[in-house]
Amino acid sequence: MNLYECLRQFLPQNLFVSAFIILRDFVLMIGALASANALTNLVKRDFDQFMFWILVEILAYIFYCYSLYIQDFYTSKVIQLMDTSIRQNIANRLAQSSYEKYHEKNEAVYSSWMTNDINTINQNGFNNVYDLIDNLANISFSAIALAYYHFSLILSAIILSALVLATPHIFTKKITAASLSMTQGNEKLTNQLTDILEGFNPLYMLNLSRLIVSKTVASSKEAAAKNNHYARIYGSMSATTNAVSVMCQTFIMIQTGLLVFAKLVTIGAVNATQNFAGSIFAGITGTSESLIAIKAVQPIFDKFTQLPDFHKQPTAELNHFNQQLSIHNLSFGYDHRREILKQISLTIEKNHKYALIGDSGSGKTTLLNILAGKLTSYTGELMIDGLNYRDLDLSQVREQIYYLDQDPYIFNDSLRNNITLDDHIHNLDLDKIIDQTGLSKLVSRLPDGLDTILQYNGSDLSGGEKQRIVLARGLSSKRKIFLIDEGTSALDNRSRTEIEDLLTSDSQLTVVMVTHQLRKELEPKLDRIYKITAHS
Repeated sequence: MNLYECLRQFLPQNLFVSAFIILRDFVLMIGALASANALTNLVKRDFDQFMFWILVEILAYIFYCYSLYIQDFYTSKVIQLMDTSIRQNIANRLAQSSYEKYHEKNEAVYSSWMTNDINTINQNGFNNVYDLIDNLANISFSAIALAYYHFSLILSAIILSALVLATPHIFTKKITAASLSMTQGNEKLTNQLTDILEGFNPLYMLNLSRLIVSKTVASSKEAAAKNNHYARIYGSMSATTNAVSVMCQTFIMIQTGLLVFAKLVTIGAVNATQNFAGSIFAGITGTSESLIAIKAVQPIFDKFTQLPDFHKQPTAELNHFNQQLSIHNLSFGYDHRREILKQISLTIEKNHKYALIGDSGSGKTTLLNILAGKLTSYTGELMIDGLNYRDLDLSQVREQIYYLDQDPYIFNDSLRNNITLDDHIHNLDLDKIIDQTGLSKLVSRLPDGLDTILQYNGSDLSGGEKQRIVLARGLSSKRKIFLIDEGTSALDNRSRTEIEDLLTSDSQLTVVMVTHQLRKELEPKLDRIYKITAHS
């Protein structure tokens, strides 16, 4: 996606805005001509014609004022449509991204893309496109008006316009680089502020809350320096081009004065040609600046394409889990460091129950992430029902697997939607899941029951309540393979026992759980315990 694709996507709306801008500029030209004719007739002492042209001028400016309201309102609506389209495109890319590709950046960066970067696109992109149309219309109508007064005026305007047009291009490379640097600075600022604010708890407990202030100020100053750098370069370009524009307007005014002395134009032409020449040179200045600013937003769109917008085409298809998951000689290491897993082989049979045990850092969680299809840069073979993961669209694998980790995420949405994730579930089935997972007490104490809106990441819930909710989410998804990474660690012993017994006694579930403390009472309910040993 780029700026012009966004404009084409909403072409009828943008054509309406453009037509309105052109009509407004045409009416402004009529108003300026009316003002010049009024002055000429005032000199002639023709009162009736003077009042006629004054009335025309008043009507023209009344329409102009009304058009500003219509243009601002409708332009905002169109820009918001395009903004939503860009966000949808980014969201589509994020939704289709692999786990590893998505986590190359953190959520604050993606949030910055959808806020700060889109604001920059609005200011330097869409608004400059409309300014470009405005400037071109002004130039065209003003050129016609100058030609109406005397052909030599338009010839001078054309020659001088080339000088005005060339001036901003001196700054093109610097503006483009500064624009990209500014958006990257804003992106980094969002990232750093998120990091600072999410670190409130440890800083508070260490009596280091002052670091929230110092780090915020330091991050803000760093971003401000990049914004100021862009403003300095843009301001230099604007000042230079406007200085050249004023010199050219002065030349046209002197030329018109000479034509008046030569009795080739009326006295009213002095005021009119000054206005029209000003419109031409200001329009050319604005056109150059707009073109440079529009070009400078392309690197922002290029950033969005860092994420893929397509799925890998699978060579095999998985409809249901019928037999087993199997791992053969699997090895894995992060970022070219030593291998965490080396030559692992194991089998997970359908409807069987397993535990993965081992020391901290032995790779148990990593193995679950590989089974879930999150991590793909392993060596060896990973099979499901005899089909290689590498031959499948991993979304098909995820249709069979539910991953429950020790740090579950709660959406800023209703309890109901946190469980169902907007999927339709019969109330009786939902009530059964709530009872199974021990959520009945939570539902009863919430002011609106299942329809109570939970706070960001469940900040109004205990760790155990959050784990119960995401467990209910898994049961409501009807997936048949449960991968549990310390998923009951926040529960008290009684609740933990109830949940683990629920999962291990369900004959329709295949369960693989990672645990550091395997209960003796649970061992007889497991089909096998795999010990994962750290590779040195």
